[in-house]
Amino acid sequence: MDWINVFFNQGVPMIILGFMLWYFVKPLGDSLVKNINKQTELLDKLLASCEESKKDLEIIGKQLEQIHASQLNTRI
Repeated sequence: MDWINVFFNQGVPMIILGFMLWYFVKPLGDSLVKNINKQTELLDKLLASCEESKKDLEIIGKQLEQIHASQLNTRI
């Protein structure tokens, strides 16, 4: 009989508390994961844009070097 009293005094409230926490905390966790996924997607897009800009800057740099070299050749 002692274990029955212990279960009803400690176990049942813990089970009820667990279900209540699951009911309230799970949606918060799901929304947090959803926001993290959105941020990750935006960061991937930003990284792709930065890589594209870097390639464009490298092309522009090479073109400027060619222009500078051709100007030096015409002065000589």
